[in-house]
Amino acid sequence: MTRLRAAAALSLLLAGLAPAHHPSGGSSAAGGQHTLNADGPLAGKIYLGSRVEATRFRDISTERLRRESARGKGLHGIHSHLSFSVDGEVGITDWFSAGVSVPWVVTNNLRSMHSTSAHGGAAGGHALVEESGLIVSHHTAGPTMVEDLSESEADIDGLGDILLWAQATVRAGDVRIGFRAGVEVPVGETDEKDDRGGEIDMSHQPGSGSWDFLAGVAVAYVQERWTAGVSVLGRVNTRGRRNYEIGDAVTVSAGGSVNLAPDHAGWTLSPTADLWAEWHGRDQDGRRRLEDSGGWMITAAPGLRFTVGPLTVQASLPVQLHNGIDDEPDERIRGQLSVGLSF
Repeated sequence: MTRLRAAAALSLLLAGLAPAHHPSGGSSAAGGQHTLNADGPLAGKIYLGSRVEATRFRDISTERLRRESARGKGLHGIHSHLSFSVDGEVGITDWFSAGVSVPWVVTNNLRSMHSTSAHGGAAGGHALVEESGLIVSHHTAGPTMVEDLSESEADIDGLGDILLWAQATVRAGDVRIGFRAGVEVPVGETDEKDDRGGEIDMSHQPGSGSWDFLAGVAVAYVQERWTAGVSVLGRVNTRGRRNYEIGDAVTVSAGGSVNLAPDHAGWTLSPTADLWAEWHGRDQDGRRRLEDSGGWMITAAPGLRFTVGPLTVQASLPVQLHNGIDDEPDERIRGQLSVGLSF
């Protein structure tokens, strides 16, 4: 489930922390919520906000966890995941800005299977094997290794890695081009434990123990009542605690918005739409490459944004269209809400 921890930083950079506090070029539209913001705040402008994203996953039975574990798969069951962040961005010049995000991560009812092994006696033993999708026990004629699978549960609650970033913006008529780079500082918690007292896999910890780097570019076309844009964002991860390395990632996004408020209303109401594809490379545990990690995911997100004065409130409902990551359960429902103030 490496995408859960990586998603917080990717989501923040993709959305741009201030999607509507500085409508590009005076436009009343501000683009999609999940596409990298091509514009940045002007000199001296400050944005403060918070963002929460909640995901409810489809249930995975104990029987399926046992089957996948017997096949060597690292599938986990998760009831829900919540990420919360406090964010800030400041315009240093009219074309250069910098920001910070401090996340908090909560995962409810993380379930996984663990194997324990013991030698059978000289007269024979039992071995657990898979037959027709079931885990069955077979008697063996001689000494054997007997594997038993037991389930553990955990609730995770802790500080994630802090994200720092900077953006350079080019404005040419109706076109905005933004170049953004960021780094995750490894201050997040990495010692969460399950109900058996064992340390949870590093892919599920709130922090990573590694310095991770992000860079992206976005292009937007801005009109008085609508905005559309595309972006590409890449992430390069390094070795963290326990010599574990999350797979690198690339996200390609497209999004836009249309302002429905009357002219000179003093407020905006804009439906938004986004579509993005994420590729995640395979994790590495020491020198071992985890073959059941990584893959493609495609998501679409309708949403709504309301702006009045310095206040912006926006919400979206991302819908998972394709889940090609073996060790991640399918999403049942996901929602995102953010509130921001500009000064």
